Amino acid sequence: MALAAAATALGFSSFLPTSYQGLSELGQIAGCGMVIAFLTSITLLPALVTVLKPPGEPHPMGFASLAPVNTFVQRHRFPVVAGTLLLVALASPLLLFLRFDFNQLHVRNRDAPSVATFLDLRQEAQTGTNAIEITAANQSAADAIAQRLSALPQVAQTRTLDSLVPGDQEKKVKLIQAAADRLRCR
Repeated sequence: MALAAAATALGFSSFLPTSYQGLSELGQIAGCGMVIAFLTSITLLPALVTVLKPPGEPHPMGFASLAPVNTFVQRHRFPVVAGTLLLVALASPLLLFLRFDFNQLHVRNRDAPSVATFLDLRQEAQTGTNAIEITAANQSAADAIAQRLSALPQVAQTRTLDSLVPGDQEKKVKLIQAAADRLRCR
């Protein structure tokens, strides 16, 4: 039990150095939880069994069909452990190619209506699914930030308040005024 608890706690603790906060916290909680569970199982559990005296199991536990495997592992434990260590040593270089994908969309079903719709909307720059908003102190600062960001290859477009106002305002105001004058004459 100590070996299993230590291996599991160490496995979960390997999440600690990641920059993904949720995974790091999972490693901290589960790693400490394994140590607490082990200490509880070797102290509190035997005391409770002694005090409460629960009845034994009515039938033998385990899988009878796996008894030969258990016997083999017990008889040849050193070659089994050595073979396992050799396999781990040979497979360890493959860890260099292991990557963690932080994008939660990649673990979802692409055929689900919500995910499929989001993926379709994401293709359009106008929908803003991958947009950011930056506030600036004034319009000239906003224009400077927009100009600096638009030079980046990752940025499809930038918009400020000025970009929301259509061009040729003077001409359009005159046309609207002329249309309003005609409507008043009628």
